[in-house]
Amino acid sequence: EVLAAREHRYRTLLEHASDGILVLDAGARIRFASPAAERWIGLPTGAYVGQPIRAFAEAAVAAEIVPHWQRALAHPREQIRVELNRSFQP
Repeated sequence: EVLAAREHRYRTLLEHASDGILVLDAGARIRFASPAAERWIGLPTGAYVGQPIRAFAEAAVAAEIVPHWQRALAHPREQIRVELNRSFQP
């Protein structure tokens, strides 16, 4: 029950965050996007799940993401924050 309460709390935080939050798997496929991220990317709810981030990112954004992604895979316990100011294309 503690786990369920914790999960509910985190899901609520993610769903109401003003910043767009994406959760990617090891293959850089989108597993979760907050409502703010959905608005940012411009896709209908759930349309992104299972899709690679490269399918939506401009080439310059994808190139910028790669080194951060490689670092995240090499150091799974390290918190890596990346801010992008370029556009995504649905």
